[in-house]
Amino acid sequence: MADSLMDPADMNLQELVTALMKAGVKQEVMANLCNVEQASISRWSKGGTTRDATNLEKLRKLYISTISVNRGETHKFNTQMIRGVGYVSGKNITREDETVPERGLFSVELRFPMSSGLVAFRVQGDGFYPRYRDKDVILVWADPVHNFSHLLGKDVLITLDDDSRELKTLRKGYTEGLYNLESGMGPVIEDASVRYVREIHAIIPGDQVVRFQAGLDQS
Repeated sequence: MADSLMDPADMNLQELVTALMKAGVKQEVMANLCNVEQASISRWSKGGTTRDATNLEKLRKLYISTISVNRGETHKFNTQMIRGVGYVSGKNITREDETVPERGLFSVELRFPMSSGLVAFRVQGDGFYPRYRDKDVILVWADPVHNFSHLLGKDVLITLDDDSRELKTLRKGYTEGLYNLESGMGPVIEDASVRYVREIHAIIPGDQVVRFQAGLDQS
């Protein structure tokens, strides 16, 4: 149980989800963190399993930080700063690699450690609601993926051959080697020529961010 501070290393998926819910963490927050549907969290709470072992590790870290915060023991967990490289606003995604300074456009401080090699995009406005909300932070792997057939059906950050960028669900196109790009808003972009994608690792709700520091690109 959450109140007995069980060692998360000894907890299975169902126990972690149940403990987090008892600690006041919403299923929606867990779903965003693991980049899955909320129905998956509900299934895990009833004993369902996941093939992705990283989900278990993410929930363990969230459990440790949540219990520490609830008990006022902020010294028991380490926060982590993530470099921010762009913003997602309506249909626009800003990321200009040649102009983003080494330290980033902004930084976000998370209350639990994440994998190295991640960069952050921050959602501005409700153009992607309800999937993404204003001030949500989208963590993506910094290294672009050029062979992305395994990401079909998933949301990814896409760079097209014309240098435009999209946050879309990647689908197989009607023409070999091309892709259809779907979202909850606007028409499907059909048979798009994709240069590369960046895989989404996790979505952090805005209220789970310890601190947001903007303006790092300004002297």
